[in-house]
Amino acid sequence: MIYTAGDDEITFDKEIISPVNLWGIQFVGADLFAIEDNSANIVIFENFLSNEGGTAAVDQTISVENMIRTHGLTIQGGNMILTDVGSGTDPADGALIIVNNYTAAIQDGMISADEQVRIEGEKTFLGNPVDVALDTRNNMIYVAER
Repeated sequence: MIYTAGDDEITFDKEIISPVNLWGIQFVGADLFAIEDNSANIVIFENFLSNEGGTAAVDQTISVENMIRTHGLTIQGGNMILTDVGSGTDPADGALIIVNNYTAAIQDGMISADEQVRIEGEKTFLGNPVDVALDTRNNMIYVAER
């Protein structure tokens, strides 16, 4: 759903439907990056807001090597951070994936293991991380854990 927020009101503009179920979303310029739910994929809708309404087409699908099931997504500058909730039932198989220079990493439709830094393991306390935010001012990563 797309709304316009004015000084005194919020009005409905249009509905744009995704052909796949989505989780985390973020705009990068005019393009909408989103997590394809129940997968290890990121989908990109180019010039998303130029859609007149109806069902949007996915312009690019990016798979992430060694990802079980992603949920969270944040992009700032050339950095992308993803969360891997793992199986969803294991309280210790979650992970964060950091991709530096993500624009180069996604060019071939795959973020390979050598294009990512994976933070995982028992000492991270990552069980089912469902969202992530990057605070570059304080050099912090915030993780929402289920």
